[in-house]
Amino acid sequence: MRTGSIRFGLAGKPSIIVKFYRPERWTTQQILEEHSYTQELVDLEIPGRASD
Repeated sequence: MRTGSIRFGLAGKPSIIVKFYRPERWTTQQILEEHSYTQELVDLEIPGRASD
């Protein structure tokens, strides 16, 4: 699997974009920074789902 984003269409709902990380391509720190950025977008009420 390559690292990337994929858009999924959901029946009767808005589509979602899911990001996959290829093992050993990103460091844990880089992934945590991505998650932090996503949370910033959610905090600004930009639609998104931050990682748990």
